[in-house]
Amino acid sequence: MSDAPNQTPPGQPPHQGQPVPHSAVGGARFTRAVTRSPLTLGDLTQDLLWPRLFRSAGLALAPSRLVFSVLLLVALGLVDRLLGLISGRRMGPIESILSMVADAAVKLIRALDPRSPDSEDAGRAVVELFVVGPARVLAESWWTVLLGLPVALVLIAVLGSAIARGALCEFALNAKPTWTQTLGFATRRWFSAWGALSLPLLAVALLGLAFMAFGWLVMATTVLNVVGALVFGLVLVLAVVAAVGMFAYAAGNQMLTGAIAAENADAFDAIQRVYAYVIARPGRTVIYSLLNFVQFVLAFTVVASIVFAALWFVQSTTRVPIEQLPPPSATFVTMRDGEGMRAGGGIAASDQSAFAQAVARASSDGVTVGDFGSRTDREGIYSGKNATFAWSLRIVDFWTGVLKLLVLAFGVSFYFCAGAVQYLLLRQLVDGQDANEIWIEGSTDAALRPLVNPAAVAKPDAQPGAAAPDPTGPRP
Repeated sequence: MSDAPNQTPPGQPPHQGQPVPHSAVGGARFTRAVTRSPLTLGDLTQDLLWPRLFRSAGLALAPSRLVFSVLLLVALGLVDRLLGLISGRRMGPIESILSMVADAAVKLIRALDPRSPDSEDAGRAVVELFVVGPARVLAESWWTVLLGLPVALVLIAVLGSAIARGALCEFALNAKPTWTQTLGFATRRWFSAWGALSLPLLAVALLGLAFMAFGWLVMATTVLNVVGALVFGLVLVLAVVAAVGMFAYAAGNQMLTGAIAAENADAFDAIQRVYAYVIARPGRTVIYSLLNFVQFVLAFTVVASIVFAALWFVQSTTRVPIEQLPPPSATFVTMRDGEGMRAGGGIAASDQSAFAQAVARASSDGVTVGDFGSRTDREGIYSGKNATFAWSLRIVDFWTGVLKLLVLAFGVSFYFCAGAVQYLLLRQLVDGQDANEIWIEGSTDAALRPLVNPAAVAKPDAQPGAAAPDPTGPRP
């Protein structure tokens, strides 16, 4: 044994961090206990991909993405309303298409229920989603659909790509670009995003027209129908290819804007990537979609509950009736000239007749007392109380409408954020490319400037605690 003195660092007890000499314990062997850091959930899930899906809800709540979602909803509503007024129809083309898509999607989900799956109903629902439903909407007002649908897809392509780009930068690079950067990225790639969303639908439509012409001109004509029967196998092959494409689009359409945002891809490359990932890993695609759906239901419920709790709190304290909410349970607002608002101990005697008449009118129309939140009923109840009360209700409805719109905006933002994150995870599974890698090639364009993840680019010889590079700093 060396005769060198035992060097103990200042402030450290003897033998800490060093083998304990035998003499320290009377010559007996001694094994020092090793202290381990506690096992955390992050340690268990750091190598798993699917837990990263649950970042989507947080990404969707970013203010800039909520603003983009509100703008998308407002723009779609204005276009739909304008085309509805021009055509003289109560429901505009965009609302008709969305209603059709929602109905077909519900049928498809029910048909794919693992408790009682029905493959025939699933196939019928997909055809209704891509062929029968659009044809029915087109037949109602073909020119408004041909005008409104491309405009709607352009709006979705631009604002959806902006939402996806911002979410991917934060998810993969831990960087937060400004809203002008993400919107600039999206506007410069609007045609690629629009093509990625539109080309699969256009292909199905053209193939459907070709099949219709085949049925009318070939199968319904003498002699030619024999030729048509001989080549009918080719028709079935094309139909199978179209069916695979429709299922792939239904499963992966939310990832198309994510592919544009992550790869700076053109329309064909984005479609090819998304379809390849969905077809290569259909089971994982379904599992990820189900996890996103569960996450959306929970997050949307929480957001909506917070908003409606705020509305109930305002109505209960201010006694101002909120649209789509039943009247305050303990009292109605009583508006009297010179008195303004005051809380009464119930419905005032002078108000009971008006209230009874409103209830009677609503009951005759099949409306329950719980539905008393519409502007018409409230103005009927409080008519004559104050000259400005009807206008005040309209202003209140505007502000409460903005708050309710934010709930829908969260749903839209979640759709694009979850699709973008799901795209990166499927890409890693299929191609082996890390989910933290997105398109950041150098560019002098301010909207495309590289966004640096300091943790990902730290040099091996960097000193601990050294300042990380500033992602917003000057560029070469």
